[in-house]
Amino acid sequence: MTGARPVARPNRRSARTSVLRDALLNAGLLLLVVGVAAAGPRVLEALSAGEWARYHAALAARGLRAAEEARTTGRQAARALDRAAPLPQAADGARAVLMLGRELQVSDPRAALAAYGPVLEVLDRLESSRWRAAGLGELAAELRRLQQEARSRPAARAAQP
Repeated sequence: MTGARPVARPNRRSARTSVLRDALLNAGLLLLVVGVAAAGPRVLEALSAGEWARYHAALAARGLRAAEEARTTGRQAARALDRAAPLPQAADGARAVLMLGRELQVSDPRAALAAYGPVLEVLDRLESSRWRAAGLGELAAELRRLQQEARSRPAARAAQP
């Protein structure tokens, strides 16, 4: 038997690292599954609320029950912000309120104020947390500016107590 190779001894060190690597991989996958299961419904609800806010904003912009649809837009946008504030998709509903408010500012300032209210309440609450309010400062400032403009309009002043 010339040319036969001697049998190598198994390396115990590589066997240990392979078991440790497999255990860490399994633990990481388990954490990922648990995280998705815990955060998934909340994120899905926020995305859904953002879509509803865009839908109601489109109805209000058409003039179909503008005040009622503006209120619903504000509530849905606030819900989206509240459920998924640190995610960029959370602000989509608030941007829909911002665009709707700009459209309604002249024609129906009371409807614009109804849309701004719930969103600004949630933004005020979120600003206490630096992490959840990340990236929302400019949006909040623009909404507050538009709210002040809407309050200064004669039609809005006549409706305020």
